Amino acid sequence: MRFQDSDFEERYNTMWNKIAVSADAQIRQLFGAKGFFSEQQPNYYQLFVNYAQAAKNIVDNLNRQSPMFDDKEYVEGYMIATLQSVYKDFSQYKPRIAGRYGEHSSCVELINKTLDWVQSFDLKLENLSESDDEMKITF
Repeated sequence: MRFQDSDFEERYNTMWNKIAVSADAQIRQLFGAKGFFSEQQPNYYQLFVNYAQAAKNIVDNLNRQSPMFDDKEYVEGYMIATLQSVYKDFSQYKPRIAGRYGEHSSCVELINKTLDWVQSFDLKLENLSESDDEMKITF
């Protein structure tokens, strides 16, 4: 069975778009919002949780299910792209959130935990910057 263009891929794309992309858009919108930043911390935290959990569900499920797919390279690429997006976005969030709430805030701790999770896959993440549209990942 192939993963590419399957119902599985469609479900993961839907999950990613509904949860992770939506959370990212809301986080970036909050970055530009005026007002009392301290009152926004619970909102940020929940959005980070939502995004991280969606990514973790996708990667964990694909790790578990990958033996049943014939197109293992495509599945691996899908997981890498997911991890790449998480790493890039959370790396961009961290300095802004740390600047607002401090390095030891619950939001920064969650960001660090998520970045550690991505790095646990032993991928080499290169060329990270806020302006990069793409990032290279190698083993």
